[in-house]
Amino acid sequence: MSPTTLQLRDQQPHIEGSMSPTTLQLRDQQPPHIEGSMSPTILQLRDQQPHIEGSMSPTTLQLRDQQPHIEGSMSPTTLQLRDQQPHIEGNMSPTTLQLRDQQPHIEGSIGPTILQLRDQQPHIEGSDQQSHIEAQPHCNYVTNNLILKEV
Repeated sequence: MSPTTLQLRDQQPHIEGSMSPTTLQLRDQQPPHIEGSMSPTILQLRDQQPHIEGSMSPTTLQLRDQQPHIEGSMSPTTLQLRDQQPHIEGNMSPTTLQLRDQQPHIEGSIGPTILQLRDQQPHIEGSDQQSHIEAQPHCNYVTNNLILKEV
């Protein structure tokens, strides 16, 4: 998304959209499945199959797949993706990426100085913070010349 252009494409493919400051164009290539409306502050797109909705304000773009299994939202500082099956969540800010598998058995987070992975079954834990790795007493792995010794 740039200040003057918004393009949306549903790759089934049956939706295309573009917007400039003075024009909104929508084309449904298997008519009819799409309705669109635009006001000075909001763009809304609805796919009437129905599984796609979209809205845009000056600070936020939101897309929702209503099958439902995918949600996404974007602001100037944050991108969020959520898979609602539900088993995947993701969150990204300028300094942090977080991924969570909600089955639940996997969590991961990464910051400028820390990578953490945790398997919540729970049987595996790992943390790499100051050039060391620890594992629970029943683990003894050799991976890429890195040995996880029993603690």
